[in-house]
This record gives sequence, C-alpha cells and structure tokens, in this order.
Amino acid sequence: MAIIDDSTNGWRHLILPVAHVDTLVMDAVLSASAFHITATHGPNICSASRFYTQAISRLQQRQDLALSDRDSRNSTFLALLVLLVTVMVNGYSDFPLIFKLLESALLAIGGEAQLGSQGELGVFLRRQIRK
Repeated sequence: MAIIDDSTNGWRHLILPVAHVDTLVMDAVLSASAFHITATHGPNICSASRFYTQAISRLQQRQDLALSDRDSRNSTFLALLVLLVTVMVNGYSDFPLIFKLLESALLAIGGEAQLGSQGELGVFLRRQIRK
C-alpha cells in the first residue's frame, strides 16, 4: 500500500477531507472502517451495521439530487462509491441495491458529464464510476 498511497490516491486524498465536513461521507467512511475492524478484531469492537444504516438513512435525506448543489451532489456520489466498495469487499448482500442507487443517482443528474469535468474531485468521481 505504501507504494500507491501518495497524493494520487484519491480515496485518501479526496474522500477523507470531505468526510471531515460532510456527515454522509463521514458515515460511509466510518462504515467501511468499522467493517474492516470487525473483520480483523471481531464484532464486539464496534457496530459496523450501525454506521452503515446511518449512512443509508442520510442518503435517503438527499434523494432529490436534481435540486442539490454541486458540493452536496459530489458528497452523495462519494458516499455511494465508498458504500459500494464496502459492500463489495465485505461480500455484503446489499451490493445490487447500492449499485442501483448509484445508477439512479447518475440518471437523476443527467449522466456522468454532470459530475463536472473541472477539478480533481469531478475527475475522480467519473473515473471511479466508470470502473
């Protein structure tokens, strides 16, 4: 990880700073971290499902992306990406649900071009969504 963990690692360089100012992204990051910790140290350390459920609840509060500003929309997509990777890594059964949420969010804003071609965050979002 040290070889690829530099300023080009958008997962750390872009997502973590947004998590400090946006509770939805913070909940998604905490969910990913908690799932990792419980897999490593056992379920008695923390409640990963609590953070995951809280992130899903916050996503429901932001469901009208067409009316959202760019920062809120970007945070929503960041949270969806973090949750998608989380369920993929953990084999969580919600993968189809989170993937469908990501597809629906893209449709709601008019496609990936609406994520913004300017700025590092927009480029990161489009690149990750294409993967």
